[in-house]
Amino acid sequence: MIARTQLSFACSLLAVAFLTACSPGPEKTVERFYHAVEAGDIKAAAGVISKTLVGMIGQPKMEAGLQQQSLQIKAKGGIAKLEVKRTTEVKDLVDVHTTIEYGDHSKEEEDLRLVREDGDWKIAPKK
Repeated sequence: MIARTQLSFACSLLAVAFLTACSPGPEKTVERFYHAVEAGDIKAAAGVISKTLVGMIGQPKMEAGLQQQSLQIKAKGGIAKLEVKRTTEVKDLVDVHTTIEYGDHSKEEEDLRLVREDGDWKIAPKK
């Protein structure tokens, strides 16, 4: 009985480790977000925004903002280069600094906060 319990516990630990390893890190989440917005894939972009941020903004307003951002990215010639650097990390909160270079050679910098929500990294409000 003890061996079975130990085996069950070991399997549970392996499953958690596997799921955590498969979840993209904060930097990849930010990259996915910007490329989804660039492509006009509002559903995918919204999928990496935290429930808290959606609750603060509201779903319709958030989607309209993402659509507007998509048009702005396209007007600048798309994303030519995207750099994401982790600046701070405390438990399940990560701050990143992004530098975006567009096809028209203009640049923007932005600081984002991500939070681990249901095992995935999501863009969250900076409080």
